[in-house]
Amino acid sequence: RSAVIPDNAENYSELVWGVLESALARYPTMKIIIDSHFNVVERRVLFDQAMVVKAGRPLQIEHGDSRLNSRLGLADFAAGAILREIRHGDAEFAELVRERTIVLKRGSLGK
Repeated sequence: RSAVIPDNAENYSELVWGVLESALARYPTMKIIIDSHFNVVERRVLFDQAMVVKAGRPLQIEHGDSRLNSRLGLADFAAGAILREIRHGDAEFAELVRERTIVLKRGSLGK
């Protein structure tokens, strides 16, 4: 059985950085919009700071709600489509997003 990894700003930044690093290499000036993982502002600030440290430079980071932001909603759809394929072998929706997928990495904070 896997150990439980605490869901904190540092660990979440590690998970996000695994994907973001490749995307930033391709699009270095992109604006980063993160689905509001943390409800407490202080935790979002710690996450942002950890991301800046990992990048070694300032980043444009915005936090939003995927139910209110169509770009985040699309990212949720893409992630859900890939997850459905991985877990259930159903690639119907994954096929819709596959050719536009820039980075695909598996990771989890554990539960």
